[in-house]
Amino acid sequence: MNSGKINRTRLLSAFRELVRIPGPSGRERKIAGAVAARAKALGFRVYEDGAGRRMGTECGNLICTLPGDGAPLILNAHLDTVESTEGLVTKEKDGAIYSAGPTVLGADDRAGVAALLEGVESALESGVSRGDIFLVFTVCEEQGVRGARFLETGRLPRAPFYSFDAGEPAGTCINSAAGRLSLSVTVRGKEAPAWAPEEGVDAIAVTAKAVDSLKWGRTDEWSSMNTGVIKGGRSAETVAGEAYLEIGIRSVKRELLEEYTRKTRRAFCSAAEEAGACADIEIAEDYPPLDTPAGAPVCRMALLAAERAGLAGALARSGAGFDANRLSAAGFEAVSMGIGYKNAHSPAEYIEEKELAGSALLVRSLIECYGKER
Repeated sequence: MNSGKINRTRLLSAFRELVRIPGPSGRERKIAGAVAARAKALGFRVYEDGAGRRMGTECGNLICTLPGDGAPLILNAHLDTVESTEGLVTKEKDGAIYSAGPTVLGADDRAGVAALLEGVESALESGVSRGDIFLVFTVCEEQGVRGARFLETGRLPRAPFYSFDAGEPAGTCINSAAGRLSLSVTVRGKEAPAWAPEEGVDAIAVTAKAVDSLKWGRTDEWSSMNTGVIKGGRSAETVAGEAYLEIGIRSVKRELLEEYTRKTRRAFCSAAEEAGACADIEIAEDYPPLDTPAGAPVCRMALLAAERAGLAGALARSGAGFDANRLSAAGFEAVSMGIGYKNAHSPAEYIEEKELAGSALLVRSLIECYGKER
């Protein structure tokens, strides 16, 4: 890896500083301020959009602009972490950075933020030819990619969009990623004393029957289904009059999202009708699938930049969702790039220093590649 083109010490120092700034979804004001200050120091104009007002959260997305002479390029990372990193202490072991305590490390996605800032700074220091650079730092990504949903895309050119957020190794280009639908299901039966069950309709039993009739986990090569919340009833002395559950359906193919949604609706409505209950189902699209063709320029340039950075570039598919999903649906050529974190969303999360360095180097390489495009 040609890591001589970036300042590794500066990169690692910035990463350690950034992960210590609390910024869980919806409460990103402090980290947004710190990142905006760093971007301004590099010469960017920084604009905060109205996404925060629309969502009722602390702040909006940051759109940072630096004019140039070549083809425009949009680079993205999200500011929020899945949990707060308040009180985080980091430790190093065998070339990797971990959380030394009970908090998440926050490499998802502070590693992406640090890589963008270092990649840009090293490119500016070298004086390479470059085009307009847009840095987009989103909020509330960990809540169903909400921030990108309200991103003011009219302030961006229709340029290639690279989201540095995936857990795959640096150099990996995610051009296919799952969309997600969320289903909130309420089954309404009839309460009765537990000693007279024939007088009631057990909503939990109806729910159990519907759940048992469906396939869960990996449902096919492209899709998965999960229920993470189930609750209902008041006590063991009462036939449950109501049950509630939340279901997530993921697929890289929109037609399969729709098919599994129909099957789920049918299962609950049939089980409820048979028992004399009713099922209310609310469906919301959290984010659409990402399906950027392998031959698209955004993919070809990603692989070229990875090769020039000395990385093992490859196209890949992911079951996760990214800001790139939203931007692709909005008409941008978009992909998500691997930054190499592991065990995300847990205190066991870590990132190898070489992956962080590789991600920053890839940012610089992309800037150089697009700088040669006119």
